Amino acid sequence: MLTVFSIPKPFRGHIGIIQRNALRSWTLLRPSCQIILFGNDQGCASAAAEFGALYVPDVDRNEYGTPLVSDIFAKADQCAVHNVLCYINADIIVMNDLLEAVSRIRTRRFLIIGRRHDLDITRLWDFDDPAWEAKLRTALSTSGSLHAHTGVWSLASTRITSAPMSRWGCSHPTLHRRLTRAPKQNAISDSLVVDAMSLRFGIRLGY
Repeated sequence: MLTVFSIPKPFRGHIGIIQRNALRSWTLLRPSCQIILFGNDQGCASAAAEFGALYVPDVDRNEYGTPLVSDIFAKADQCAVHNVLCYINADIIVMNDLLEAVSRIRTRRFLIIGRRHDLDITRLWDFDDPAWEAKLRTALSTSGSLHAHTGVWSLASTRITSAPMSRWGCSHPTLHRRLTRAPKQNAISDSLVVDAMSLRFGIRLGY
């Protein structure tokens, strides 16, 4: 149903913990999703092997060494086994609300934009607990908060790279604005854009 792709930071310390939490949650989505991890930073290859993800180490970068979003999207489009792709920050836990949101869209071309919720938990979450999702939702309700509008964490869409994208090397706060506000430079100008920023299906632990 869905191909999830991301480019993680090095798996070190706190960042390593929250990225492992995120990847584990992706593997628990049902129906099962394809996961693609890009980049060759420390621990990425082993994490891809551990969580059953497709590993693509080679990513084009700009003169500053920043990965080019355009190359990541193009390669994800080439590798994807599903027609709906979701770019997610590698430190974001997701639950089946994401798939439910995608399944409700009936138009052929769409772009869903999500905003994260923050929860100050810095340990590995116990995903082996059958009630892990209920406990996480309870913790989020009592101690979590919706991030500011800069906290965009996901872009779920039908394949959008059938036409060339600009060679963007940018972080996620500007990516969604570029995709939705530059129709002459991207392939989603005729797509339905869905604002899902208020929905509670993307969580960053230990913000």
